[in-house]
Amino acid sequence: MAPDSRLTEEISKKYYYDYQIIHVFEGSPKDKQFLYDLNPFEWAEVLAHASAVITRFFHGTLLSLVHGTPVIVLDYSQYDGKYESKLKDLMVTRFSLPELYYDKQFAKKFSIEEQPEFLMLFEKLLNGEYKFKIEKAVLEERNALEGFLKKFCK
Repeated sequence: MAPDSRLTEEISKKYYYDYQIIHVFEGSPKDKQFLYDLNPFEWAEVLAHASAVITRFFHGTLLSLVHGTPVIVLDYSQYDGKYESKLKDLMVTRFSLPELYYDKQFAKKFSIEEQPEFLMLFEKLLNGEYKFKIEKAVLEERNALEGFLKKFCK
């Protein structure tokens, strides 16, 4: 769920033989696995069964996290310093996962050779090293929502 870029191309090449790479929503005719015409329940199911997700979409990010699927976020929003994007608010402020958040400048110039730390991070995601941290962040956000709803519904 990331735009056509060097990042998605290089990740696909690197993991082609070890994982089934599926491009969701955005892809190209050359992609072997490309899903685009899914209903919301199918989206949720695909993201729940993924080993890891790279996305630029808020809903893809949120569904991945709720299902415990590790996700790297590429934020292509056009907000200036005056406003914070939903993706940055979610990943950095609320979930305290700044290492899984990248702005648009990163993806544009991406190269595995030049960004070895990205590949190491992706390996950690695939190996489950962020599972507990993601589960904890989702639980804390659920608890905050329940507290809000109790006050709101009085």
